[in-house]
Amino acid sequence: MVSLVSNDLSDMRVRVPASTSNLGAGFDVLGLALNMYLDLSLTLDTGSIEVLSTGAGAEALPTDESNLIAQVLLEQLPDLRSRGFRVNTHSDIPLTRGFGSSATAIVGALALAQLAQGQEIDRQAILQIATAREGHPDNVSASIFGGLTVNASLADGVHTHVVKVPSSIQIVGIVPHQKISTADARDALPTEYKRADIVYNLQRLSWLIAGLYEGDHKMIGAGLNDRLHQDYRCALLPPMREAIDAMQAHADCIGAFVSGAGPAMVAFTQKNPEAVGEAGAALFREREIDVTVRVLEPDNQGIVRV
Repeated sequence: MVSLVSNDLSDMRVRVPASTSNLGAGFDVLGLALNMYLDLSLTLDTGSIEVLSTGAGAEALPTDESNLIAQVLLEQLPDLRSRGFRVNTHSDIPLTRGFGSSATAIVGALALAQLAQGQEIDRQAILQIATAREGHPDNVSASIFGGLTVNASLADGVHTHVVKVPSSIQIVGIVPHQKISTADARDALPTEYKRADIVYNLQRLSWLIAGLYEGDHKMIGAGLNDRLHQDYRCALLPPMREAIDAMQAHADCIGAFVSGAGPAMVAFTQKNPEAVGEAGAALFREREIDVTVRVLEPDNQGIVRV
């Protein structure tokens, strides 16, 4: 039986950053934490199970134990079912748009489970469990550690190395008000790839990592290109490909890419991030698809107690 120690609300409050993943050539390998957040707090011994949400997409989230946060808490602490608990959340992360909203929920719930046992947040332990649940480490690692994460599943578990994004880079996201289901985004990918496409991505992933360390915008821009996932997913919402091309054609754009499985897109810029974003957003508005342009920054803290 797990021993639950704390019922002090201030001890069980965490903040988890959103993330963008893949970053062009870094398919299922790279993640970048961004300054959009999910805040969670846990109260024990309420006699029932509730998840009360406010903010982005809250109206679409279940309030009972079918909520992903409640599921993870019950997996980690089964005796909570008889005692009851309430989780309060607030999010400014767009749901199902490619910014790791499910990853933040899993990471936040795992941290709350640790705090409920009187432990400090153990990021490595969260990484292993969250990766097993998500199936890949890119989004969860960025939300856990912050910064730009490079991930590998090795013989002794999942490992993450954090790279800081050069301060000369600015970031903008464009978020269509139209969903692409995760299942459709996964099903859109082929089961086999040509050797030339794999080599293309390996070359550009190497170039991207080197460019990040060197602060070389030209190398970074080349590394944001991809042949393994972006075009397949862009076909699910056709303005995506044109929007990426329009942003990349802007003089201030370093490179642009699909955020996660989409449909959001992110661009790295030298300056004028909003103007770069608007160049892509115009393609959606021409097709009468609402879209939000959002200037963003890297989050370098990852999950924190607040």
